[in-house]
Amino acid sequence: MRLLDLDAIGADFVQTLFEAQVRFLIVGGVAVNFYVQTRPAHDLDILSEPTSKNATRLASALRGFSLRYNKSFQFTDCDLSRLGKPWLKLPLWSEDDFVGIDILTSINDVSFDEAYRQALLHRAESLTVRVLSRDHLIRSKWEPAQLDEKHLADIRALKALTSDTSNGTSKTTTVPPEPC
Repeated sequence: MRLLDLDAIGADFVQTLFEAQVRFLIVGGVAVNFYVQTRPAHDLDILSEPTSKNATRLASALRGFSLRYNKSFQFTDCDLSRLGKPWLKLPLWSEDDFVGIDILTSINDVSFDEAYRQALLHRAESLTVRVLSRDHLIRSKWEPAQLDEKHLADIRALKALTSDTSNGTSKTTTVPPEPC
């Protein structure tokens, strides 16, 4: 069984988003590791629907999360007003430590609606979490500005996954990555 690699704070943040009825999905390194273990994910990347209604819910969730952990996260009212607009990256951090959560309102080459529709559903405890699809992960990581060895390794590992459906069951197996 594949598991999402969330630390306690990440899991609590996801729960907070559900309670606030935020439309989101998990992207980035945690999503890659859901499909294939390539490297440690140093943060939790959340793709949030860039609409004003969802932004209001997300802002409420962020304020509640901040209070629960008694942290003064470094985001401004201007940041919160931009939550409903594309191409925002809002890292959650405090003066005393790094929490490790990035909120994105857009990713490279994939619209939120397309990503949400094609996301893989994963049941974790009493929650059903949406994880960016393998194909969308590959597309979103293929951006020349961020194409470093870490992202290339993610792409190779994701492309190496194959699905065997010949007997009516879906089984994910890995094959060796192609040499560069």
